[in-house]
Amino acid sequence: MTASDLIRRLVREGVAQPMADHGAETLPRATAGGIGLAVSRTAGDAAMRAEWRKRTDSPPCLLLADDPKRTGRLRVLGPVTHKSSVRSVDAGHLAKALEALAGPVSPRSRAPALTADLNRAASVPA
Repeated sequence: MTASDLIRRLVREGVAQPMADHGAETLPRATAGGIGLAVSRTAGDAAMRAEWRKRTDSPPCLLLADDPKRTGRLRVLGPVTHKSSVRSVDAGHLAKALEALAGPVSPRSRAPALTADLNRAASVPA
């Protein structure tokens, strides 16, 4: 599953709400459980960090890119800061983590809970 496929799936299933593209470097865009989701046009760490910093809508935000080295995995930056690690995470795992945000997770704990989940998922060998 690509980053664009993931966002489209989440929107189709009602987990995420689409956001209009305002000419930014990211497309498509959506929000899921108060977390912004955007697809990057590049998977390089420095370029993703620069793109994350350029965002004008309020964080938290996950910037997603297809992992060119690992099929079925996405490069993920965020959700709280551009200084976090760019992680390689299984796309299916990320979908489940974002679906869980629609559950009984308090709004204040969503970004930290998602960050912890992504860190665990990135440390699991593929």
